[in-house]
Amino acid sequence: MEKTFTELFESVADERKNLADKIHAYLTKEIPDLATQISWGMPTYKLGKQWISMNYNKLGVVLYSCRTDLVGRFKAQHPELKTGKGCIHLSLKKPIPYNDLFSLLKEILSTPHPETPEKEKK
Repeated sequence: MEKTFTELFESVADERKNLADKIHAYLTKEIPDLATQISWGMPTYKLGKQWISMNYNKLGVVLYSCRTDLVGRFKAQHPELKTGKGCIHLSLKKPIPYNDLFSLLKEILSTPHPETPEKEKK
């Protein structure tokens, strides 16, 4: 049986949960039309076609999105944080720039992904 959003979200009870709660509270307050669902086995926030998935790792919380352009800009602003092409690893052992992070998350969910130009779709 597949777990629900709440079951996955509540699956840890340590300090990682506090970080996840802070992100969840911000997103649900700032974006009231936000839908929650399970995607790729992770709690996912979705607004239209835009999405952010959240998962836990041993050091903190990882946020995933397909907005490599926006995550890349965030990475350039915060090189001290571990990031991938479309993910941000938030470690409990490092300071988290919440204002910039929250602005990024809101932008990811509220702006359409730029379309690939026709000549690049081959």
